[in-house]
Amino acid sequence: MRHVWHPQAQAGATISRKFATIVRQTLALLSEHPAIGKPVQVQARSIPLHGFPFDLVYRVFPDTLVIIALANQSRRPGYWVGRQ
Repeated sequence: MRHVWHPQAQAGATISRKFATIVRQTLALLSEHPAIGKPVQVQARSIPLHGFPFDLVYRVFPDTLVIIALANQSRRPGYWVGRQ
């Protein structure tokens, strides 16, 4: 049986791969330059994901980056603050 993607489904798969690639590239950049993000609440930092309306929110520890949120820029700022 042959599989055919609906054009919207194909676009969704393509954008998902692009999003995952941008997240991986951003994490690689942060691994080399963890202080590059702007300081935000609760001793965290934030960096925008290029081409997407999201910020990657993280905390820096010795030898470790902890990802707190992929925060939608349209939501109330700091909605993720209660996360550990």
